[in-house]
Formats: sequence, C-alpha cells, structure tokens
Amino acid sequence: TVDTNTLGTYTITYTATDAAGNTGTATRTVTVNPDTTAPVITVISGADMFEMGGSWTDAGATADGGETVTASGTVDTSTVGTYTITYSATDASGNVRTATRAVTVVAVAVGRLRAGGIVFWVDPDDNTHGLVCALGDQPLNAPWGVYHDYSSVPNVSLNAGNTQPPVGPGARIGDGESNTNGILSAGNPVGALAALAARSYGAEWFLPSINELNEIYINKETLEDAPEFTHFAAMDYYWSSTELSTSYAWYFNFGYHAFPNGGLRNYADKFASFRVRAVRAF
Repeated sequence: TVDTNTLGTYTITYTATDAAGNTGTATRTVTVNPDTTAPVITVISGADMFEMGGSWTDAGATADGGETVTASGTVDTSTVGTYTITYSATDASGNVRTATRAVTVVAVAVGRLRAGGIVFWVDPDDNTHGLVCALGDQPLNAPWGVYHDYSSVPNVSLNAGNTQPPVGPGARIGDGESNTNGILSAGNPVGALAALAARSYGAEWFLPSINELNEIYINKETLEDAPEFTHFAAMDYYWSSTELSTSYAWYFNFGYHAFPNGGLRNYADKFASFRVRAVRAF
C-alpha cells in the first residue's frame, strides 16, 4: 500500500501465475514527496488611492485552497505616501505564500470634488483641511440684508484706497463662517437674505468672506474646468459676508480685471440684490 499522508518510498509488487504454475513478479516504486506548492492568493480589487484625510477600507484577499489569509501593515490616512499591505496564507503542509497591495494617499488639491463642492483653498498648515465652494450659484439673487451694524461681525474698511485686498478680522480666509454665524444670530436674521441663502445648503455652508471670494477668483479657471461645476456669472456681483458699515457690505465680481491679481472687489448698499455662491470647510 501507499500512505499518501506519509513521506517515503513504497513498493507495489505485481504477481502473475500461468497454467503450468509458473509465477512471475514485478514491482513498482512509488515515492511520496513533500507538498511544496504554496496557496495562490488573489488580492481583491479595491479603492486604493484616495485623498489625505479620507477613509480607506481593505477589500481583502482570498486563497485558492480556502486557507485563512492574514493581513499586515497600516495606512496613515493623514500622511501622503504609498503604503504596503501584505497578505499571507499557509496551507496544511506549511507552505506559505504572500501577496501585497499598494495603497496611495494623495494630497488634497484645488479643483477636486470634496464635501459636496470643489476645493478652492487648502490650509497650508494642515492640508487635510480647507474650503470648498458650491457647484453652482443660488437660483435667485438676494440682498445682503437690512441696514444694521452687526456687533459680532467686524467692520472692514478699505485698504490703501481699495488698491489692496481688505485685511483684518472679517475679511480673512477662514472668517466667512464666523461672519455668517454672527449675521444669522443677530436680532433680525430674517432680513439677512444672502447669508440665509448660503446657509440653505445646510448647517456647514456659509457666505464667504471677501478674501475667500478673492481666493476663489485666483483659482477660478481650475474650478471651472471641473465638469460638474457651473461657471461664475461673467459680469455679475457676488455678495461676501464681510461688512463695511451699517449700510454697506463687500462684494466681488469675477468678470472685471481691476486689480493686479484680477477680479473686482468693492462695497455696495446692503439692499442691492447680488448673486450668492456658498462655501464650506472640510
């Protein structure tokens, strides 16, 4: 007999006897060799490239003999780079096979879809965060609001006769959300139609500050290259959340080229009816 579960050399003997009683024999040698064939691992296709700060789920792997597949390695979703996940499977004979998956974390970039909008600014100190603008304008123009000096919204004056972008609290990148919250928490938020229009997208959305609008203008061509993005109105005004005074607020026009970095920023009566393009942080 041959014990197929035990290594070794086995002899099978064949015997034949003719009519005269003569007997002949022959032998066969059977060798049971060790199993040296390792399992075959199939890496299941997955979403293995994503932006920093996003999430990644391991799609896993399988072995052809049903062996258990174990994975090792980690992916740091907050750091750009390529990471290796190693899968391993061992069969009953101790044969081991490995396979790998490459996972790539890429930097967040202007022009990418994210958080329901298009990225127009990435925080230089933490590029897992930034700002996106909505894919389109609000359907109706809106006035900024009633004559009111919002105490929690800084008044922002002209800088160098408006030859330079406004500076200080209320004008900066990052101030749009606090401006909008201040406007809507005041005594008559119903009259703050531009801020309400921006917030109508959801609690995270807000009316951009004047320098957030300027940053959108700087990246206008990249944003408008996205097929999902509705182009800005060429010669219309867009309200910012930046307040100048009781009666005036800042706006931006994407069609004029009045300044070295393009665009036109100025202030207008709060009762003027302008376009609204909401933004949000991520």
